[in-house]
Amino acid sequence: MEKFLESETLIIELLILLTIVAIAAKRLRIPYTVALVLAGLFVTYQTHVNIEVTPELILGLFIPPLILKLPFI
Repeated sequence: MEKFLESETLIIELLILLTIVAIAAKRLRIPYTVALVLAGLFVTYQTHVNIEVTPELILGLFIPPLILKLPFI
């Protein structure tokens, strides 16, 4: 369970970073993809990111948005 919380926390931190990069790219008027590449290079040089995809991670982070996006008839 502890490994799941570490992975989930890391993914949430990366999503927050991506949001900040998107806002900065829009204000600086540079392409979003260029800003993402620069942010990715910065993150990889700062720390070693090791994400292990577990069934709990998939169930906790990826399945709920998919279920909520399904159109209910």
